[in-house]
Amino acid sequence: GKGKGKGADAAAAAMMGGYPMYPFGSPYAPYASAYAAAYQRAAIQHAHAHAAAAAAAHAGQSGMLDTMAAAMKGGPGRGYTTRPLNDDQKKSLAKQIEFYFSDDNLCKDVYLRSHMDAAGWTSLDLIANFNQVRKFRASVDSIIEALDGSTIVEVDVAMRRVRLKDETFRAKWIKASQELSMRIEASTPKTVKAPTAS
Repeated sequence: GKGKGKGADAAAAAMMGGYPMYPFGSPYAPYASAYAAAYQRAAIQHAHAHAAAAAAAHAGQSGMLDTMAAAMKGGPGRGYTTRPLNDDQKKSLAKQIEFYFSDDNLCKDVYLRSHMDAAGWTSLDLIANFNQVRKFRASVDSIIEALDGSTIVEVDVAMRRVRLKDETFRAKWIKASQELSMRIEASTPKTVKAPTAS
């Protein structure tokens, strides 16, 4: 019948680099590489944003609203009633936090990696607000106590922070986080100012 296949022909022509109305390709051919580069940067940014959102959701911090909700609910030390932990709870809490710093988790937990400083330290106040840690209703001091003797992480009591104990693993994740930050920075389109007429 009449009009059959026109959409398919146009789609095929577009995929082949041409367009039915323009026998020698798109009228925008001179800009194709710039568009392709911009599209690739946007796709990379989208993938990074999606990975960060998934990791944040996995870590119990699914974005700004969850972070704001946690602040409104209060965390340790702010309208948040803590309770002492028995030995089994301390072991379970330590196991949960050690899991956060495991290779299995860090390979996908962009949120946690983004909160590591250049030496691999992460604030215990941040960790205390992860959903799986909050369920223990433990104060930061109780978390520090639970992590005492851990073979996986070490705690800086004075600064109230935690990091991987093994220097080799720690260096690997610090490097991975820095490389991710550099890739995101490199793929972010820069705004170019138009020259001003004098």
